[in-house]
Amino acid sequence: MTAVTDVLIRPMAEPDLLAYKALRDAMLTSHPEAFTSDAETESRRDLASYRNRLAGNGSTLFTLVALDGPKLVGALTCEREPRRNVHHLAHLIGMMVSDTHAGRGIGRALLAETLARLRAT
Repeated sequence: MTAVTDVLIRPMAEPDLLAYKALRDAMLTSHPEAFTSDAETESRRDLASYRNRLAGNGSTLFTLVALDGPKLVGALTCEREPRRNVHHLAHLIGMMVSDTHAGRGIGRALLAETLARLRAT
């Protein structure tokens, strides 16, 4: 876990899913140009469909969240290539920081923590 600018960064857990979806839906609506998904379709997406982004489920996909107190204000999802010959490759699936917390270094901290986790495995 990393703390930056009074924000805690840690792996997303089951209780974070509702706040994660709310942040994602808000960001899709506010910044449609930043996503490959569209707000209308994603707003109807079932909350359970985000469970595969939780760390520790044996997947190479994980999401880190940034919390300002109890409020989820940012997230970064990453997928590491599972094949041994290309295990050094990872893909950032998406990163978002709430407009209320933009410019505080949260995106940079999410990326730094993601890189640290990838290097450690």
